Amino acid sequence: MMTNSHLIRTFSIFFHLFLFLAIIIPTNVLAQEVQVENTSEYMDSGHYKWTVFLVAENSILETIDHVEYTLHPSFPNPERISNERDTNFAISFSGWGESIVYIKIVFRDGQKMHTKHRLSLEEKNKEDIEILTTPHSEFGEIITNNTARFLGNELWEWTVFIETDRETLSQIEYVEYILHPTFQESIRHVYSTDNNFSLTATGWGSFEIKIRVVFKDNTERYLTHLLEFEQNSSEKLK
Repeated sequence: MMTNSHLIRTFSIFFHLFLFLAIIIPTNVLAQEVQVENTSEYMDSGHYKWTVFLVAENSILETIDHVEYTLHPSFPNPERISNERDTNFAISFSGWGESIVYIKIVFRDGQKMHTKHRLSLEEKNKEDIEILTTPHSEFGEIITNNTARFLGNELWEWTVFIETDRETLSQIEYVEYILHPTFQESIRHVYSTDNNFSLTATGWGSFEIKIRVVFKDNTERYLTHLLEFEQNSSEKLK
């Protein structure tokens, strides 16, 4: 025959076990029933536009309060939040290559689920979500160029810059240059219109620079530029 102390102890064990299962089981089940997908659309110059979103039954999606996405640090504002149930909590952004997106799903009852998703470059569309697009910019053509000066010992000083008409230049907020990963601070932002948003650095070899031009109306252009090393190229930038 069980004494009161045994009954209390047994009840306590089952009670805490119930609480443990109530917390753990739903999260494990949801981890299998909530998936992450992305659409991918190739734009130009190695540039893609992605939309990342959740895939799950409506009954599960209705229990979600919001989704927190953490992109690669090279993205502007890498931490994004979506509470848009109608788009399956989608976010849209642009970039060049595959990367990992870290995701925290926050449910209305306070539970949280952590997962991650590798962006797929395969072009695909999903009709039942809204893919956000960047407004088309009506500004003029933008091309890239660079000067170079040989310093000796295979070392070059180079300056990369953009070229466009005066009106288009006046509407640019800043230019982002993504250099080779061997450079310290490989992502550089130039806000000055002086010398056509030029950036100067030194290095040994030629490589392709990825360039993002951000306009004052929040539209963007994506370009690439392969550095050219000519000892007589110092007159290009005027």
